[in-house]
Amino acid sequence: MKYETIYEPGCLSEEEVKTLQDGFYSMVGLLELWEGRPIHLTEFQTLGFWHHRHPERKRDGVFHHDLVHIEYTPIDHWRAIHPENHPNFPNWLKKKKSIFDVEEFHHYIVDLLKKKLPEVGRDTSGNNKPYMIALYDLNFNFETHTDGADVHCKKLPRPENWSDLKPEDWISPDDEGWTYTHQGLIPIDVTDTKDGTIIFDQMFDYSVYLNMGREYNEFWLENEDRKQMIKIGRGDSIERFGKKVENFTNKPMSQEDYDWIMENCIDETDFPIEHGYGLSVETMCEFHSNGTLYDWQANRFHKTRPRVVKEDEKRVTLVYSYANFE
Repeated sequence: MKYETIYEPGCLSEEEVKTLQDGFYSMVGLLELWEGRPIHLTEFQTLGFWHHRHPERKRDGVFHHDLVHIEYTPIDHWRAIHPENHPNFPNWLKKKKSIFDVEEFHHYIVDLLKKKLPEVGRDTSGNNKPYMIALYDLNFNFETHTDGADVHCKKLPRPENWSDLKPEDWISPDDEGWTYTHQGLIPIDVTDTKDGTIIFDQMFDYSVYLNMGREYNEFWLENEDRKQMIKIGRGDSIERFGKKVENFTNKPMSQEDYDWIMENCIDETDFPIEHGYGLSVETMCEFHSNGTLYDWQANRFHKTRPRVVKEDEKRVTLVYSYANFE
């Protein structure tokens, strides 16, 4: 099934936006109580499919305290902290529910999406259900990528020949019976309303990075040396894991598309035009205002709109992904 990109400014009411803001900042306060010092909360995931302390992924779409995933950094400190790595953290969250009830907040978001998505033409009936819900306050840019199905060999070294890989090398048993459908983003508390997400025409059925302006082993914005298997870079084939990048143009990005992308950024080093080789813009989803909703097909390449990150800016967004559970 094909999912057209939806862009709906003003989708959420001021009251609904305020409830999401209150939930995010209540979690910040709770984590500062846990940490004992001020923090910057980067990721607050109430529903997901992986966890640092659970090597086997749960794919039931149900809230679990022990699967709440958090990433934050103490102010004036560089190292990210994941409190769920502490075995007492899930029980601590339960004990602090009088301060902030994470489970209740999660179900509020689920019900809100169930109400709002059909209003903008997105079918959430049947087995099409959320499999990831998170709030982010990202203070960095990241590479063009797809989300969705993970290959379970992504942290292994690259093979000498991609043809040596067999389907059992990349297909995770956890993904059997799952079809990734659509995903979306809603700005909740943002400083720059011209910020947003670039949605490209190109698609790929597994979660990968794409940047034909870099060698796979160069520095990337996601400089994950252990994920070379899922980086498609300069000189690489666009075929991998039995799939091919759809709609790849095999030519430089048009100047028109590049100017549109960069009109909100004075620093072209973040996204030189060479990094857009093979790509064409489907749409630019600007934040516009808090409560804007945009939603796109899960296998589309996308990236943050390049911007100069300011120290005091806010970029709190609600991000969700849906899949068919069979």
